[in-house]
Amino acid sequence: SAVNSIACGSGIVVAACSGGSGHNNIIYSDSYSGNVLGKVWNTSSTNIFGSSNLFSVVYNGNVWVASAMDSKIFWSADGVAWDKGTFSVDGQSTVWYTLGSLLQANSSMTQDINIMSVSWNGSEFLAKAGYFGMGGSATTVTDVTSQDGISWTLPNNVQAWEDTTQKDRKSTRLNSSHSSVSRMPS
Repeated sequence: SAVNSIACGSGIVVAACSGGSGHNNIIYSDSYSGNVLGKVWNTSSTNIFGSSNLFSVVYNGNVWVASAMDSKIFWSADGVAWDKGTFSVDGQSTVWYTLGSLLQANSSMTQDINIMSVSWNGSEFLAKAGYFGMGGSATTVTDVTSQDGISWTLPNNVQAWEDTTQKDRKSTRLNSSHSSVSRMPS
């Protein structure tokens, strides 16, 4: 297994891994039983429901959240026992266990979606979902948010599920409106 992301809590470190199966994709090290933190690593007590690659893990002080290649989110209160997160469209009652299933049922998207990263901004979790194109380049399809790390919501406007990597992007190349004056002193 390869470690893709590490998050630290009080007395515990959790790593999201790829290349394993089930229990081996979340590993943790704790100092609760007198261990030196980071020296002894344990596998999760929960099978991560067949997810072979976890991309990222984050901790907000209350809940751990991990993102998976197969468009799943997992959460844990203690970093050891894990459960699946759920996805829904704002204002709708249908709940999905994978983001890919939700997107395919509610839009024209047919590509396999990965949840490439998850972060905490101080008030909510944010997951970046997308797919990998030719040559391994990633495209963000949509942002998914959660207040608790367990229930994730997409806006009810399907047009908002666009390539968010393209929003407000400015070119760094020179064009005819730029002068070629050097900014370095001569």
